[in-house]
Amino acid sequence: MALGRLNIVELTADSGARRTIHLDAEIRGLVFTDSGNLVVGTAQGIVVLEV
Repeated sequence: MALGRLNIVELTADSGARRTIHLDAEIRGLVFTDSGNLVVGTAQGIVVLEV
């Protein structure tokens, strides 16, 4: 079961820098790690985004 389909994510880092990420994938799960990365589980695989 998918959580939804993600197209654009806007993130703000602790430093205040904003990032826009374009990701066209069927999202299965989202997790923030202790090191500040965003791990995205998709139907196609896993993507780790350094925030």
